[in-house]
Amino acid sequence: MLEKNINLEYISRIPLKLSAKNQLKVKILEINESIVNTDIIATLSTNEILKAKITKSSQKELGLKVDDEVIFIFKAPSVMIKKQDFSKLILPNLIKAKITSAIIGSQNCQITALTSDKQNLTAIIPNDVTMDLRLAVNDEIGVIIDPKDIIIGI
Repeated sequence: MLEKNINLEYISRIPLKLSAKNQLKVKILEINESIVNTDIIATLSTNEILKAKITKSSQKELGLKVDDEVIFIFKAPSVMIKKQDFSKLILPNLIKAKITSAIIGSQNCQITALTSDKQNLTAIIPNDVTMDLRLAVNDEIGVIIDPKDIIIGI
């Protein structure tokens, strides 16, 4: 007979494989708590800044501290791409990358890019957007991730 009481703490420590393609290594610079949410401000090794917005209770459960190295995890459809002159834009979570491959499907395109600190990023965008942006391998792009779409792994 199966035991009905499951130890969730034990299960949470089992290594998992994730369907989320994007897993960026970052270092926490700041932790800004509010009543319900916490903003985790982190940096890539190139000093590009990323922000994740998580619940305050998740931040406490993970025991996150400034200078911790963590993984920002997010799905490929959460990634937006900007090709035009993005260097003057001031947007949260805008990082530079270079397209390394593009796979065109029947409706969507999978764009893989390399960040300036040599981490892979994957975006899934509609084919018409890919064509409108005229995306091609070796293009310099800006990659944007909504802070609410980021999950933090330790």
